[in-house]
Amino acid sequence: MSDFDLKEASYREPSATENHNQEIARLNKRLTQLEKRITIIEGKKARPIEKPEMSKAAQEMVETLFSRLSPMDVVGCNLTRIGRAFDGGYIMAPLRPDEKVAYSLGINRDVSWDLEMARNGCKVYQYDHTIDGLPHNHEGFNYFKKGITTSHQTNQQMTCLRHELVKNGHKNTNDILLKMDIEGDEWGVFADLEINELQKFSQILVEFHDLHKVYKLFWYRTALEGLNKLFKTHQAVHVHGNNNTSLRIIGGYAVPPVLEVTFLRRDLFQFSPCTRTFPNELDQPNNPSFAEHQLGSFQFTKPN
Repeated sequence: MSDFDLKEASYREPSATENHNQEIARLNKRLTQLEKRITIIEGKKARPIEKPEMSKAAQEMVETLFSRLSPMDVVGCNLTRIGRAFDGGYIMAPLRPDEKVAYSLGINRDVSWDLEMARNGCKVYQYDHTIDGLPHNHEGFNYFKKGITTSHQTNQQMTCLRHELVKNGHKNTNDILLKMDIEGDEWGVFADLEINELQKFSQILVEFHDLHKVYKLFWYRTALEGLNKLFKTHQAVHVHGNNNTSLRIIGGYAVPPVLEVTFLRRDLFQFSPCTRTFPNELDQPNNPSFAEHQLGSFQFTKPN
């Protein structure tokens, strides 16, 4: 066999999976390089800044994103806390007669909120791929050992909310309660949902993660896309900083990396300017050994 034949025999065309993985690795490397070189413009010149999280651009990113999370008061409605003490309780509006279905995304070892919903006559659909079973059971529980992610990232372990709503017969159901604590996947999930799908949820109780990444371009774009959609259908009415993580200074603001937010659907409630500060009497620290994050009124205006 000639040298040419030997070379030809040893050559193997890379698989589609290998090509895909190489491209993903290349893009991730490039994105990391870009995030490290956020620039400020001086006339026609641009120079990298050593601390992009302290830049004017980072300040505007915080103001823009958090303007979608700034709470308002709810006219004629007293919010209440549901769930166990400290970590695991959620602030929400009292249940309405039409609210008979609840989705609980992310369980871990706590079903205190789920139990309250079930005791009030709700069927609760629970999703968590990291546990083998629920810590407590109830006849109103429907548990699935699946995680929730975006529609283009589903696999044997992960499903998407859109698919589950159809599978469970809720395609035409409105006034669904949604509790979400899925460790950072929430941003992509909200960005993935359509406006008419978000409109199905009367109350959304969500723990937002990784807010300290607000100055990172790729993360920021996904987060803002999701919040812009949510802002069209729902209004934030309560915020609470999870005190298990320290505040970070981003763009001159003290930013809680993890923030618990209560949203109510705009067509079901009336709202007025916020007169409260956070935390307040409804809140409890996630970790009782640490001081609460003092967020004030948490009012942000989107930059022009």
